[in-house]
Amino acid sequence: MEFLSFATIALIFWTGGLRILGGTLTLGVLTAFTMYAATLLPTHPGLEQKFNILQSAMAASERIFKLLDEPVTIESRADAQRLTAAARRN
Repeated sequence: MEFLSFATIALIFWTGGLRILGGTLTLGVLTAFTMYAATLLPTHPGLEQKFNILQSAMAASERIFKLLDEPVTIESRADAQRLTAAARRN
């Protein structure tokens, strides 16, 4: 999220700088637009942490579902016998 904020500001400076050199924009307008954009970008302090937790949860759930999708490979032997109720109590 922080990288996205920096990339947005860099893009504003890049295009604004080109327009300043072309004479279609002033430095004051670029500064004002940069300040407006900085206030609109998500700067909530816990947002990055919540995003990281969400990514970790998604990765964990992907692993769990992959494990649940594994076919069952446990088979009983042909000569296996059932336990009686008395044998289960001991």
